[in-house]
Amino acid sequence: MNQLYLMSIAIIIGIIISLISAKMLNALQLGDNYARSMGLNFKQARNIIFISTSLLA
Repeated sequence: MNQLYLMSIAIIIGIIISLISAKMLNALQLGDNYARSMGLNFKQARNIIFISTSLLA
């Protein structure tokens, strides 16, 4: 049961992070130049996306 609680917390945190990073993903999807013009920090965006997908996987 303790493992289930830990997994549930990790999934909830991953979902929250992925919902927050949705705008970053949309900017990256439209292209590098558009994302740069929007002021997106690529290094930070990649780290956030990596963390959320790691938690959800």
